[in-house]
Amino acid sequence: MTTFLRRAKGMTPVWLAWAAALAITAGVSAQVPPSPVVPALACEVLSGGDASSGGQPVRVSNLKRVLMRATLVAPETSVDGLRLAGAGRDGSPATLDVTVRRTTTAARPRVEAKTFVTGHGFEPGRQYVDLSLEVPVDRAARRAQIQRYLDRLGQSSARAGKSDEFKRLTQDRETAFAAFERMYVENVVGDFEVTCSYSARGSGVWNGTIESSPPIKLHVFFESAFFDQPAFR
Repeated sequence: MTTFLRRAKGMTPVWLAWAAALAITAGVSAQVPPSPVVPALACEVLSGGDASSGGQPVRVSNLKRVLMRATLVAPETSVDGLRLAGAGRDGSPATLDVTVRRTTTAARPRVEAKTFVTGHGFEPGRQYVDLSLEVPVDRAARRAQIQRYLDRLGQSSARAGKSDEFKRLTQDRETAFAAFERMYVENVVGDFEVTCSYSARGSGVWNGTIESSPPIKLHVFFESAFFDQPAFR
């Protein structure tokens, strides 16, 4: 400070104030802690599809859910809990979202995806969330398939002399539909890319959004219609 005052002799008041401000700013800047290092996010397929090789897509049956794992790695500090977007309360400090895009068209539109958390775990410096993924056919198509199956089931029940039992089981139509909706698994056929993104909004930690890279490539092939499986014949 003494050296600074010697150099300040002969300066005008405006220049003196400006020089002092620079000195104070430099001192404050030197005390600002370094920005947190951005964590890394990885997404991978664990099961439900045939492993890819040579950059080829993972082959997935239209009748299977895909088990995936999203892993968040923090270089030095612990990380916030990973949660699916919308799964926590409003203002949740961390969310994990899964985006599926169809790659068979130039527009690469985002398509509906159903995800369910199946597990999670912690390791030193990292944590992961396991989830199952579906790329379901639209609701109208599902309900049409369920309706056709119920009609077929009603006919076979009549032939077996069990019409009354069938009517009792299906007298509440929406309850019957809901029961089959819960078990119904049929993915849209085609080629897709899956990306995980992690967003953090907690205080005192890194904040922002990161995406997994490269995207997971999926090729969904047709194996069978859901109700054509042996269990429903």
